[in-house]
Amino acid sequence: MGKVILNMGYGPQGAKGAPKRQSLKDKAYAYLKEKIIKCEFAPGMPLSERDLMEELGVSRTPIRDAINLLEQENLVRVYPQRGIFVEHITVKDIQDIFMVRKVVEPLVTKLATLRIPDDVLEELDLLYQNLQPPIDPEKHMENDRRFHTTIAQFCDNRYLEQILVDAYDRNSRVRYLSLRSNIRLKEAIEEHKPIIKHLRNREAEAAGEAMLLHIIKAGQVAEELLKLEYD
Repeated sequence: MGKVILNMGYGPQGAKGAPKRQSLKDKAYAYLKEKIIKCEFAPGMPLSERDLMEELGVSRTPIRDAINLLEQENLVRVYPQRGIFVEHITVKDIQDIFMVRKVVEPLVTKLATLRIPDDVLEELDLLYQNLQPPIDPEKHMENDRRFHTTIAQFCDNRYLEQILVDAYDRNSRVRYLSLRSNIRLKEAIEEHKPIIKHLRNREAEAAGEAMLLHIIKAGQVAEELLKLEYD
């Protein structure tokens, strides 16, 4: 496993406009979380602190701090005397995630309807214009995440937005497992178009209903994909 050099770049602005330097813990956390979400660290995989220290070129402390944060997010599980393991994904997890999305995301969409600017809607629309087969599944995932999180940014409620982002992170693990499959790719893309249309027309109820339909279908497919993965 090759060594990863963590670039200690600067993050958001700190007090009085000074650049805020990201800590090694933050860097390690971001690196490990991305690996888990993309299933490069697969569900159930054991994680070695020593290997991570060598891979990232950091001491044990930032690794343990990052692991503690990931455990709070239910992305890893720490067993005394056994070690650290990437948390499994279960059908119940998927049902719980999509229960949250079905409640939160239509509301977020309604709240965003009168706030999201036309130029942002144009950018979202362009994500799905002139797509030529074959569609790259990973590119579709990037566009899909951008679509949903951009709408959430305009709901004017940071707590709802954070709930949705957390749920979407967990949902992404299943989606990465399914990258080799083209199940529902085209259908999902088509479902985004009426959402954009209703947002553009400032039709809050219709936009929320279109989002709910999209999430219900996505949840059904997510369960099917997980069952196929572990059968």
